[in-house]
Amino acid sequence: MGWRTNLSLLLFAFCTPAGLTFGQDGGGCFGQFLDQGIQAYYAQEFEKAIKSFNAAEICPDKPNNGDALVLEWKGKARSGFENYIDSLNVEFLSLRSEMNALRDTISNLLYEREALANDKLLLTQKLRAATVVFVENVEIEGLSIQENGNWATTRSSDKTDLIRVRFTLRANPNMEPGKEAFMVRIINPIGETLYDEEQGSGIFFNEKYQDLSFYTKMTEAATYQHGTSLTAEWRVAKPMMPGRYYAEIYNKGYLCGIGELWFR
Repeated sequence: MGWRTNLSLLLFAFCTPAGLTFGQDGGGCFGQFLDQGIQAYYAQEFEKAIKSFNAAEICPDKPNNGDALVLEWKGKARSGFENYIDSLNVEFLSLRSEMNALRDTISNLLYEREALANDKLLLTQKLRAATVVFVENVEIEGLSIQENGNWATTRSSDKTDLIRVRFTLRANPNMEPGKEAFMVRIINPIGETLYDEEQGSGIFFNEKYQDLSFYTKMTEAATYQHGTSLTAEWRVAKPMMPGRYYAEIYNKGYLCGIGELWFR
């Protein structure tokens, strides 16, 4: 074997792709790699096919028509690979179009769900507002305790020991008999709500402002009935400031009645 043959074998061994080996003898090298390349081509493993054809191209037993044969199959492999890439691009564009359509569908469904939720909320608010019990004859009076233990009405701010709020329930055809709660806000001349948790003060959701508000006292009707009178009382813990006091009555978060009284 001459030095040229040795050089060819050395180059072939160096350029052979990973996983490819010589046949049992040098005479089967070209046929083996050509056959492997053709099988890979028909299996649509185009990169593997091209590597096999490259290996066959430098085999020492390559026949006279070997270059033309390898060139033909390499052209087919490259063409097949390009067609495969094109088909992947088409498939990708199709999938992206389907994904965009699906995204639009999901977006529309979310929008419809949000719209339905808003409609439901609005309907719930309307139904709730329709069942608000309004009140009338809202009266505020200041009371002072006498030495004999009896209560006497007073308009003097520094002598008031108790503030009493009274009101009467009005008719509502949408209401059925049942317990109804009313939040009473007693507001002093500077706009503060009288508040003391030990006397039953708390917080309610004010529908007008869509926020939480303080209330002074809560009173309940054991069962709703037109004309029922309710009372809320507030013990005065420290001297009151003179001026106008308001009593706001709330039912289901809605203002349903108001009264006022001046204290000297």
